[in-house]
Amino acid sequence: MCSVLYLSANVARPPCVITLLAIAPFACLTFTVRSEAPTHLNVTGAALGLTSGGIGAVLYAFARNEPSTSLDLAWFSVGIVMTTVLGMIAAPRVLRW
Repeated sequence: MCSVLYLSANVARPPCVITLLAIAPFACLTFTVRSEAPTHLNVTGAALGLTSGGIGAVLYAFARNEPSTSLDLAWFSVGIVMTTVLGMIAAPRVLRW
């Protein structure tokens, strides 16, 4: 019975949608932080990814029509971790000055 909750049809949807919704906040934050000349680019990118992932999760939570489940924390966390890792990977390329 519990495996049905973990393996529903929309398992991969929240992390992917949160990552897509985090692109615009990440771009805005990157544009803002780039002018400050950060020296630790990986740490800065992880912070930008974490912040934009949180914003993306909030946007997804407000926009979805599904009832709240107990697994929201797990799937939202996966989406936020994905954006954090992508931010850490992309930051040295986009924040270079």
